[in-house]
Amino acid sequence: MTQERVDTMLHNYREYVGRCKYLAAEIDEMTEDLKTLKASSYSDAVAPGTQDLSGMPHGTDVSSPTERIAVMFASGSKPPYIVELEKIIEELKYEYRRKWTTVVFVESWLQCLTDRERWIIVQQVIDGVTWRELTMQYEHCFGETRTRDGLKKLKQ
Repeated sequence: MTQERVDTMLHNYREYVGRCKYLAAEIDEMTEDLKTLKASSYSDAVAPGTQDLSGMPHGTDVSSPTERIAVMFASGSKPPYIVELEKIIEELKYEYRRKWTTVVFVESWLQCLTDRERWIIVQQVIDGVTWRELTMQYEHCFGETRTRDGLKKLKQ
């Protein structure tokens, strides 16, 4: 993995954590909506009054309207709005998997660092705090005075 890729992953970490939480909730909600829509589409299709159940022949297809509906559902036929919702859910899942990979990588990297190294990386690289601010915050958090160069050495 290149240094540029690592830097990009570190810079995107906070955004991706938030986005993944949102995506997980959105996927769950849409999946529940999809289940409800599928159930209602089946019941709507077989409910009396929604179709012409006159029993009159309409061609060489299956002659019974009930059989036609059963064959339609058994063959996997879905209304367009269900197909569209499934497509949206898959796109959200793909985005989630892509971004969650970055989150997992960064979290595993941070776990391998000492507390002070982790603090510097989070503050400077992920949160974007300037070196000047970082030296002041470091002294406040850890009770030690460090120069910018000293903090850079800890970062590496």
